[in-house]
Amino acid sequence: MKHLKGLPGVVALIATLATTTSQSQSFTWEQRTNMPSGRWGASTFILDNKAYVVGGRLGLTDRTEMWCYDPITDSWATKAPIPVARRLAASFEIDGKGYVACGLTGSSTKLNDLWQYDPDQDTWFQKAAFPGGARYGTYYFALNGFGYLGTGNTGSFGRSHALGRMEV
Repeated sequence: MKHLKGLPGVVALIATLATTTSQSQSFTWEQRTNMPSGRWGASTFILDNKAYVVGGRLGLTDRTEMWCYDPITDSWATKAPIPVARRLAASFEIDGKGYVACGLTGSSTKLNDLWQYDPDQDTWFQKAAFPGGARYGTYYFALNGFGYLGTGNTGSFGRSHALGRMEV
């Protein structure tokens, strides 16, 4: 295994699960190609066995870029940027489309918008906003064709118990 100390930027690592005859399991990490531009607070979703990394923050700037990682070729490619920069947003996949909702932009502007990414057109489409209000740091998941988004920070140390369900 390679030592990771001192590597610049974000390092893409893949964990592989190895099962032994004794029923114990262990993970092995393998270094992969670094993401071209590091960031924190980015959103992710998986489409067609590729990982998409959207937005996030680099230094003091929220980003719009989207990167797509192909594990077969171990390579990164840029895709259409999300129209509104953000970090700490919700994200999930439903029926072959990626979704990014809510988040935080700038110094403290909370968002409640929802964007759909179509990989065939490499285009973002704005959808109906989250009705529970602007927030970031939510929980989120997709289940049975619906996207769910709930709780999160609504500002001034406010926390919400709202749960929304989106049908596509």
